[in-house]
Amino acid sequence: MKKITFDKSIYTCLPDELLLDALIRQGKEIPFSCRSGSCRVCMMRTTEGEVPESSKVGISAHLQRKGYFLPCQCRPENDLSIAVPRNADLACYAVVHEKKMLAQDVCSFLIEPSVSLYYHAGQFINIKNEKGDLRSYSLASVPHQDYYLELHVRRHPQGLMSRWLVDDVQPGDEIELIRPAGESYYRAEKHEPIMLVATGTGLAPLIGIARDALHSGHSGDIYLYHGARDQADLYADKVLCRLADEFSHFYYKPCLQDNGTVQNAIRLDHDDLHNFWVHLAGNPEMVSNTANMVQELGVKEEHILSDPFSVLEIDSTENVIDDTDQHNIHQDEAPYPPPAPDIWSALEDGVKLTRILDDFYDAVYEDAILSPYFHNSTKQRSKEKVYSFYKRLFSGEKVFFGDRPRNAHHWMVISNEIFIHREALLKSFMLKHKLPGDIIDKWMRIESRYRPDIVKDRARGRMIGGEEAPAGGYGTIELSVDSLCDACSSEIVTGTEVHYHLRTGETFCPDCFGNSNNMVQGE
Repeated sequence: MKKITFDKSIYTCLPDELLLDALIRQGKEIPFSCRSGSCRVCMMRTTEGEVPESSKVGISAHLQRKGYFLPCQCRPENDLSIAVPRNADLACYAVVHEKKMLAQDVCSFLIEPSVSLYYHAGQFINIKNEKGDLRSYSLASVPHQDYYLELHVRRHPQGLMSRWLVDDVQPGDEIELIRPAGESYYRAEKHEPIMLVATGTGLAPLIGIARDALHSGHSGDIYLYHGARDQADLYADKVLCRLADEFSHFYYKPCLQDNGTVQNAIRLDHDDLHNFWVHLAGNPEMVSNTANMVQELGVKEEHILSDPFSVLEIDSTENVIDDTDQHNIHQDEAPYPPPAPDIWSALEDGVKLTRILDDFYDAVYEDAILSPYFHNSTKQRSKEKVYSFYKRLFSGEKVFFGDRPRNAHHWMVISNEIFIHREALLKSFMLKHKLPGDIIDKWMRIESRYRPDIVKDRARGRMIGGEEAPAGGYGTIELSVDSLCDACSSEIVTGTEVHYHLRTGETFCPDCFGNSNNMVQGE
């Protein structure tokens, strides 16, 4: 049994137990996703002790020298002291996909990072300008629902960073950011009531938290109070009104300055806030005053969440990660073709592409053959990601940092017939939106370039740092309906905890899981 020192506490790791499992077993909340070493969401660093080389696969040499490793692949051979990643080590680049004004002085940015980022809705990132200055901006986006990160930036006349972002940064530009951090994110039990209180662009993270909770099936009441100077400052009024119309237990409360403070509005609606979780963002004075008030009304101190923004210090000698779109590419993968400006022009610089993809993915998610491949992705996320990829293909602009087709489809078993079916469906919407025949033919030839990367008779590993990682991993779930084991075909009754393959969805009864002869190849 090995001793693991982490976060000022001592944990134990049993013989042959993965470090990630050991920490979770002992009640430590550790971010993770694939469990196979592909996503690197669980990455940590050692401060004392050595980890096995197998737990470093896929991590750059630069980060390995700093002690970074993957707990999901680590069976400790000695005692360890470990820590979470340092923000300074994990800086990355992102491309600005879109910017638009939401109000006279509030600008929305959709950005695509160059590496996959793990985050909770409501957390913040730090953006670095060309001079090295850093400022914090909260995320309005929700992971697994939105492909792009979304920021809301208010332009201050004397604001060093906000003037640069709003006035100078344009779509297609690269910006540098520090990976997400922060403690104010959705964590209430599904039946517990939530109160979200913001002024100004403090609203951004609370929109994310509200959407995350609602789409996670939160059943408790959710109240959102937005304090603003005037009606024009309620820049997300329409979005929040739509949410209130869609969810009967979501209450949107705009609070204009002329009618008093958000504290007054809260007191009018509530005289007892026991069992509430409260998230606060915006003006520091409002945050402090509201925190004091809700405690008086019964909110536990540990249920009041707010992230104080501060500029992070980074040693100027530190290197940062610069993952370009050429990383993690298999040597046999089809390279990008030359840009096709004629296709991009025929697509009206993306306007018609959006219409085609809207119709196409509406059909895909209803299609009996194609829809099973998308059960873990929202329609909006799929559209945004593919739009960015096509824009990269046709315009030549470096706007796509996601996985190329070989990696993106590595786990999907796709026959030539399914590939042709997908092509025919896409072509039908090209015709519907009246693309010229020569443009359609050229587009379809580009599609065919990626057939060898996508069509295959079994799953393959994802390329990470030039090496092929396992094709997937396993999770556990308690069945809500009866099912059959994909290994032995025996019945599994409701309430049984089973293991399932994260990518293929294959389900294994307790007796079969662990029998390597029954597991998916590559696990």
